[in-house]
Amino acid sequence: MRWLFVTILIIGNYYSFAQHASISKKGMDYDSLIRAREEQAIGKKFAAFSAMYKNNIFSNDNVSGKTVFVNLWFAACPPCMAEMGALNALYDSLKNRPNFEFISFTYDSQKTIDSVVKRYHIQYKVLQVTQQDCYRLNQNSGFPTSLIVDGQGIIKYLNVGGYSETEKVKQSVFDLYYQRLLKEL
Repeated sequence: MRWLFVTILIIGNYYSFAQHASISKKGMDYDSLIRAREEQAIGKKFAAFSAMYKNNIFSNDNVSGKTVFVNLWFAACPPCMAEMGALNALYDSLKNRPNFEFISFTYDSQKTIDSVVKRYHIQYKVLQVTQQDCYRLNQNSGFPTSLIVDGQGIIKYLNVGGYSETEKVKQSVFDLYYQRLLKEL
């Protein structure tokens, strides 16, 4: 099992290096590519999704007419895990608004999801989807990815990446998400 993990890391690092090299040849750095993807997503319809949540199907229909904060993550992503406390605080501050919904997506196993939910005391909905669906939902970008979607299902904001330092995470969640959500609500 350990050799499989090492192999995946090597392949992932090679792909990342190859992707960086390809981008550099085109005159774009990785950050510019991510920012361009973020800008392209604004104003587009959020992709259709459907996943099981507490033995019920949860889909776009469940959030129609609501402002939705969407977060995509996986457990082996340090910035993803660093956000969990701040995202809980964000959810807690807005959860009583009837026109607000907070959902997250991951492709981790149910066992891993349960462990992360317990460890970080996650209060919001965590939906398990395939890795392919995670990338489709996050505009084929990196992790973590967070989006704000309006009541008509239109992406109003998208942010890719994050910090690993707790104070930077708290500040960025407040600056990037909370203020924008208040404007939408």
